[in-house]
Amino acid sequence: MADSSLVSLSIAKPNVFAASKKGKTVIVKVKGSTFTLSHSTDPYNVYKLDSGVITAAVSGDFTDATELAKLGIYKCDGDVCENVSGYAFSTTYYAFGNTLGGTEVPNTITSCNGNVGKVATIGAKKYLCLTGSDKVDVTTPAAGPNYYVVGTVASDSKLAANKMVKITDTYIVTDERWDGQNYLVKKDDVFTAYNYDTTTKKFAVDSSISGTKTYRQVESSNLYEELPFSQITLADAPNLLLFSCASGICEIRHGKILIGGTTVMTCSDTDCNTPDAVLAATTNCDGDDDVSKIFVDNKALKMCMKGTTPTHEVVALDSSKVYYAGTTTSTYKRLIVNDKIGYFLVRNNVLVSSYTDGDTVVQCTGLNENCSIISAFTATCITNQVGTFTSTKELCLNESGKKTGALGTEGSYLIAYGANSGFTPLVKSGQFGVIKMTAASIVPDTEKSYICVDANLAVTTRASASATCATGGTAYACNSKGVCQTGSTLPELPSFPDCPATCNAEGDAATYCIKSDNTVHGVTAANACLTAVIGAGAAGVHVIDESTYAEITLSSLTGITQDSEIATWKIYDCDATGICQRTYGYAKSNDDKYFAIGAGSTGNKVVTPAACSAVGGLLTEGKLCLTATDTTGATFEAKEYLLSSLTAANIFTGAATTGLIVKGGTNTFTLKLDVSGYHLAKDQEITTTSSNALVHCTSDTSCTTKTFAQATAGYYKNKKDVLIKCTGSACEAYSKEGAACDGEKIGKIDSNGVLCLAADKTGEFTDGKKYLIDYTADTRSFPKTIATATGKYVLVEATEYSIILSAKTENICADANLVYVQDNSSTCAGGETPYTRCAAGEYNSSTCPT
Repeated sequence: MADSSLVSLSIAKPNVFAASKKGKTVIVKVKGSTFTLSHSTDPYNVYKLDSGVITAAVSGDFTDATELAKLGIYKCDGDVCENVSGYAFSTTYYAFGNTLGGTEVPNTITSCNGNVGKVATIGAKKYLCLTGSDKVDVTTPAAGPNYYVVGTVASDSKLAANKMVKITDTYIVTDERWDGQNYLVKKDDVFTAYNYDTTTKKFAVDSSISGTKTYRQVESSNLYEELPFSQITLADAPNLLLFSCASGICEIRHGKILIGGTTVMTCSDTDCNTPDAVLAATTNCDGDDDVSKIFVDNKALKMCMKGTTPTHEVVALDSSKVYYAGTTTSTYKRLIVNDKIGYFLVRNNVLVSSYTDGDTVVQCTGLNENCSIISAFTATCITNQVGTFTSTKELCLNESGKKTGALGTEGSYLIAYGANSGFTPLVKSGQFGVIKMTAASIVPDTEKSYICVDANLAVTTRASASATCATGGTAYACNSKGVCQTGSTLPELPSFPDCPATCNAEGDAATYCIKSDNTVHGVTAANACLTAVIGAGAAGVHVIDESTYAEITLSSLTGITQDSEIATWKIYDCDATGICQRTYGYAKSNDDKYFAIGAGSTGNKVVTPAACSAVGGLLTEGKLCLTATDTTGATFEAKEYLLSSLTAANIFTGAATTGLIVKGGTNTFTLKLDVSGYHLAKDQEITTTSSNALVHCTSDTSCTTKTFAQATAGYYKNKKDVLIKCTGSACEAYSKEGAACDGEKIGKIDSNGVLCLAADKTGEFTDGKKYLIDYTADTRSFPKTIATATGKYVLVEATEYSIILSAKTENICADANLVYVQDNSSTCAGGETPYTRCAAGEYNSSTCPT
């Protein structure tokens, strides 16, 4: 027998190595003239047993039927081992019972419904079915380990029901070592609490877990075991995390814990292993500089806080409360820091559960200690006031007067982007967010997917993506972060791992991570998070391998020929701040190989260019087909093109569409994002030079064109606030005025992006609004020439992306700000002025001039 061989020895009868245990074995290592027990660091292994000799399974054993019959999954408890059932992985999955011999898992299991505890093939990926609707990707399993709880399994599953399963890069097994304790399991960045019932010997989600808890990480995995505060020792600190839990769902918190009654440790995203300064109870607490200092008195945590009488005092901390310590007149510091963004109510340094007049409103924007105090309640919900409060404590939702109910009321609303908003880390320029008002806070509403939004931006839930809204309601879809877009397609979240709390390193990015404010940062080969965002602060398109989170450098890439080599690639379009959105299109390598990273069922595949047969295909020499019969094509360069009448097979959307805009680059053609609104084009190229068409996009995947003669006179813009002026016969790029509205700018777009109606009145790009432009001063600067006579007004109508001449023919009533209120069939209401429509199409506040 070869030296260092492993031998399986039955212990059905007692021997020198172990007492008698039916059905079990010991593994003995042969070395020279000695036989000793073999100990494995992993209790589970896939072994081959051949004539009593144990060897580790290799890939060739799985593809040879004779060798496969000799394989088994072994569990070793101390020195004693036994065969167990489960799944082994070697390029694909094999099912094993608790005897030798496995069978390849077929690709015919394509759904988790009825297949809990089995490996399913869904699309191009393998999944372990945890429940009928929940699954975990095991296509390319990590070394792990990772742990999950499965539900009631199918009868032919190789796993036990309602048990913890262990997944590594070689096996999936039921792991009963964890029976008897309570845990958190992390899946898709969500920590879920599980309770083990000692009577049924099963795990179940524990919705009773609420409050602040500490859990210790197990085996550097996604499993965390509950560790009560009273049992924590300093040895636990490197693997300990602080959590805030509600109904069984927990989130990591930054804060401080007291260990052993004497030592204070600071908890971060990764551990609770940073010692904090501990002050004696007699230390001063008499000024703003002392606020938030930590004291330990009689084995209890206390903190210096602002008070009223006295103005500063040491407060004993209550574990049932969340504290905000006021450090200045404009800032509160959170003792337990969470990644929540929004607005919160504080009374006497404590987060409260209901609003009382006089409570302090604080605005928090993510993973930092400091929150700003809201002191101004003067907004009227106009330009640059989204996210600020009115005098009656309503939050401004857009720049057109829409607002929430007053603080203390409840409801959900749609909010636009605002530079001063508490939701800026979440809702970026051109985006929308769904928010939830509670009795004591305004926070992102992460529980809604499909919603209807009424004229006041109040939100109700749609039952499904296909459900419609009542008359006057607009359908939106929202992702799990609370970011929304019109329609029924959920905004996709970048699939990067979470960044640590601190990203301040310098160096080159090897991979990428995402922070709580949705910015994507580089990570060095040494696993240090960079200050710099993806692209080093420059907007651009990036191809990412989601299996490693590393960027594919197309300019030097060679040798890719198989679809399987690009199966895990994704394309992201990132702005200069590091906010990335998923997009689709073509990529080109340095050796002129072409790759389709497609939407929907089109998938990822290596493409061979050919003669054009459909819009959006690749022509010979790798040029983009602008039409189905194109023989010239568009080259890979920094230009943009309108593609029209695409079929369901197009890679940019994976669905038939009237039109879309494609953005070219040196090595990519991608679906251009955030294009809603209007653009100038020359034929099919998006350009302001010698343009001859106006492109109108109602979404990223629905664009149409009209000639300049078909475009009503007025101003147009797009989601990026690029302006266009049309006269009724021609259109051209337009720039805002250099200053705010005055008597010289009537009929023009001023520096704030609004239409100047009169010297002191403005109109905004807002759906459904109509305005009168005051031409009494005869300035006549609106794009359409108006008859030259004094005492005239021009009626225009607005949408989110246009302000154009109105085709209205009725007499009207308008308010003092020149905003249309109603048609004037007889008399106007109090505070309104009647305007008569004259023959030339203009309006007059008295009789029409002759």
